[in-house]
Amino acid sequence: MDHSENPIKGIIECMEGLEINGVLYLKHFKNEAETEHYKGFHQFNICIENDELIIWNKDSSTNISSLLQSFAHIKTVEAGKEVFAIITKKSNVPEGMIDYKKNIEYLSNQYIQSIENFNEFSFSFNYQWSIFKFRMIQIIVQQFNFQTRQQLKKIIKLLYRKN
Repeated sequence: MDHSENPIKGIIECMEGLEINGVLYLKHFKNEAETEHYKGFHQFNICIENDELIIWNKDSSTNISSLLQSFAHIKTVEAGKEVFAIITKKSNVPEGMIDYKKNIEYLSNQYIQSIENFNEFSFSFNYQWSIFKFRMIQIIVQQFNFQTRQQLKKIIKLLYRKN
């Protein structure tokens, strides 16, 4: 969920898809966006405060336990750097929590934008060039043993954090 554009919406939509008494399990590293300095996919933090599941970033904070309390039960556990949430659906998601018309409009616009981007030469070229570079790096790295790959990974992570 911490990789998504809107993790709160994602959780609500997951709950919509569950049957009554269905369970959604979440397992995340605590406050990963803070740890990764909001780089890459990590734009949201997930933590537990007073046994309640909280999703937050620089701009907002949402108490998921409070948000879902009318139709779900949440049990939270923190173990080391990991956060676990077991969310059990107790009744239907209230009307209006999911705006299907808005979702369809948003997805349609995203699809059109993607097509427009891929039709631009510079975008398409850069995309294909990135894939080529990634595949070449994979081929080269696969020549090293597991331990060496792990050491390279650590070095790359350190360099990435400095930028």
